[in-house]
Amino acid sequence: SNGGLAFVARDVPPLGARRYVVKAGNAVPAGSVKVSASGLENGLVSVMLDPQTGAIKSLRTSAGAELADTSQLRGLNQFCYVPGRNPADVKTSRVKKIEVVEQGPLVGTLRVTSEAPGCKSLVQEMTIVDGLAKVGIVNLIDKSIVREKESVHFAFPVRMPGGAFRLDGGWGIVRPTTDQLPGSCMDFLCSGRWMDVSNGTTGVTWTTLESPLVELGRMTDETQGSNGYRTWRDSVGPGTMFYSYVMNNYWHTNYAAYQ
Repeated sequence: SNGGLAFVARDVPPLGARRYVVKAGNAVPAGSVKVSASGLENGLVSVMLDPQTGAIKSLRTSAGAELADTSQLRGLNQFCYVPGRNPADVKTSRVKKIEVVEQGPLVGTLRVTSEAPGCKSLVQEMTIVDGLAKVGIVNLIDKSIVREKESVHFAFPVRMPGGAFRLDGGWGIVRPTTDQLPGSCMDFLCSGRWMDVSNGTTGVTWTTLESPLVELGRMTDETQGSNGYRTWRDSVGPGTMFYSYVMNNYWHTNYAAYQ
């Protein structure tokens, strides 16, 4: 849509390279990506959006496995805003419009523009590419100035019966709680570059570029007790839901009052 040229570099070997040369001519519109106002598919994955929140209400594999759990939330990548410290007060976004940005057949992109609490605007883009079992997600937040306590999260309620978390700990793979000392802080963890939730047959690997903090099972309750402070939680929540922890302004000293 922006006049650029897109292609898929296929079969590039690990730790290797493949050279491509661009020559004058006409681009070939080849690929299997199909796009509608409510979803994307390429034969390997299919994505359906919730028209009210813009979350991914369905993410299916070519084998028919449904990876989005909508029993508690509206879907994957759901915007969650907590005014104050208590996650029970969470608020979400409301879709203003859904646009088809890239129509395929090589690349398909949907853009969701929403009204979101604590924000001037929220724009979410979902992209799939021919031949890749992958969904690219970009969340663009134009944040309002809020000095009261607040936090922003994106929920990923993954449907994975019997699934377990593993994350990139920098120097190795970490299994939350199993590879940590008893009593370790489980308010949030750092995923480094990626986190995986899988069982014996199916799995989802979530990779991140700019938001490495994750909360497992539930958002962390930052409410202070009657003594004026809180203690960290030492266990993860049940199930295979996780949250990308984008920001908060809970820390009082030597920290930005707003973000």
